[in-house]
Amino acid sequence: MEILQYPYYKDLIDFAETNPVLIDFPSENISDLMLKLMPTVDEVFDTCYWRGTGFNCSDILRLQRTEEGFCYSFNSKTSERMANDSEFNPPIAKPNGKLIPLKNNVAGKMTGLELIMKSLVTEYFPNDKRSKGYNIMIHTPEDFPDISSSYKVYSELNQSSRISVSVSHIRADDSLHRLDEKDRKCFFYETRTTKTKNFPSSRSNAEDNCFSECRLKITYKMCNCTPYYFDVEVIESKQQCGIEHIQCLSKIKVLQHNARESEEEFGFLKWSAQEFMNCSCPHPCSFVGYTTEIRNYAKDFLAYTTFPHAYTHIEVHYKERFAISYLRSMKYTTQDLLVTFGGMASLFLGCSLVSVVELIYVIYKSLIMFKHRYTKVHTPSKHEQQLVLYRRQRNAFHFCKPLYKPPGITLPEFCEKVKY
Repeated sequence: MEILQYPYYKDLIDFAETNPVLIDFPSENISDLMLKLMPTVDEVFDTCYWRGTGFNCSDILRLQRTEEGFCYSFNSKTSERMANDSEFNPPIAKPNGKLIPLKNNVAGKMTGLELIMKSLVTEYFPNDKRSKGYNIMIHTPEDFPDISSSYKVYSELNQSSRISVSVSHIRADDSLHRLDEKDRKCFFYETRTTKTKNFPSSRSNAEDNCFSECRLKITYKMCNCTPYYFDVEVIESKQQCGIEHIQCLSKIKVLQHNARESEEEFGFLKWSAQEFMNCSCPHPCSFVGYTTEIRNYAKDFLAYTTFPHAYTHIEVHYKERFAISYLRSMKYTTQDLLVTFGGMASLFLGCSLVSVVELIYVIYKSLIMFKHRYTKVHTPSKHEQQLVLYRRQRNAFHFCKPLYKPPGITLPEFCEKVKY
């Protein structure tokens, strides 16, 4: 059952064919059996260092379920929490249940996690010709371990492995909330949560967690079982995948490798991915990404007398003291749109938005005046008649045509002959 690992389900079939005598045991006991058979922390790790200080490995490491099987992890929110965990075993749980991972503000050699691991050559089958060593998976505290990005560290080689981590932070601006998920093509962790127990319960926005959960559901749908290293509660069946399910698991191996194709982009030909999982895993709007790099060095700085047995030295640290941060926001907001229209109007029309408003106001007032002139008959008042007579008496030539002639006033004939 140790060979039952994603995506190498076919290896178990080859092993079963070459070893016809297999013990048939109830599938509901596979998980308990594998937990009893797995090596303990003290059998795997000799010494653990965090930022140059030595710790008891059982105090800072936790049991971790992965698609590789049962492993041990450091500072992972998706790891198992036991009742006998030490008070400083990361991540630390607050009274409200929120998990706080350890942080680091330095970079370079001997500033992160350093492990002296024992050799487990005796744990392999005698006829197993595979290279002996460990699989190392580096991920953010919120992520579920992705075995597709793991590093293989070989124990029989006389070398030390150093893994450097570079960090990038993509942050979503508040302006993205104005768009729906279809238009912005990313999701916020507030709107999507994972419900499976062994996946992050802290509302993680990791895309890899979505694909891992999708593979789990596909396995249950196609083979009616779940791998032993998943403690699933939301799926109806409690049956774990055993020897009788290896033929079905081998058939869906290619199916689990591929995700659903994008219908809006070109380049996804039908023959390139004939089988794929029908699951939707869009990109998160905000996330932290790790870029890792491994280098191997000769083990010339550790005295062999200190560790009489064969050992493997692994060091994981940050490569730089800074992280590259990106801001994802709307390219055009409502304010930007108004500014653009105003600028175009000023450029091609020679006016501003204030001028446009004034023009509309003048047109409106003109329409009101025309409406009152042609719909209402004005009767001149006595004061207006006296004003016209007063001007006429004072100067017949200059005031024959008054500056303002009220409606209904008839001027004398000699005033009509005056030309201005």
